[in-house]
Amino acid sequence: MQDVRNLYYIQLIIWMLSIFVLCLGYTPENMIIPSVSVLASLCVLLVFILIDFESFWMFFHKLIFTNDLWLMDSRTDKIVRVFDQDFFIKLNLIISISISIFSLIIGGISWIAKTKTKI
Repeated sequence: MQDVRNLYYIQLIIWMLSIFVLCLGYTPENMIIPSVSVLASLCVLLVFILIDFESFWMFFHKLIFTNDLWLMDSRTDKIVRVFDQDFFIKLNLIISISISIFSLIIGGISWIAKTKTKI
């Protein structure tokens, strides 16, 4: 379970770092573009998650893992019985909302900086 938790933390860190990387070379006034880019990509991902979570889940695991150890059997693996699909959907939504808030804060700072430079 610790491995799964670490993967989610890594996912969150990667998204937040991607916002910063997108902001490189931008002045504070122009960070709206990367902020909107991150929000748009996140919206696409959220739509994918909400429409077909199982396909998203399979794609995510095939992308991250090089083996099939993530495939579990509900008859033998306790984690499948303890954490159902709803848990993982909510976990993904929490991560997505956190990233959205972070991106909105950067976009808001950019917007404030842009309006103050025009005054």
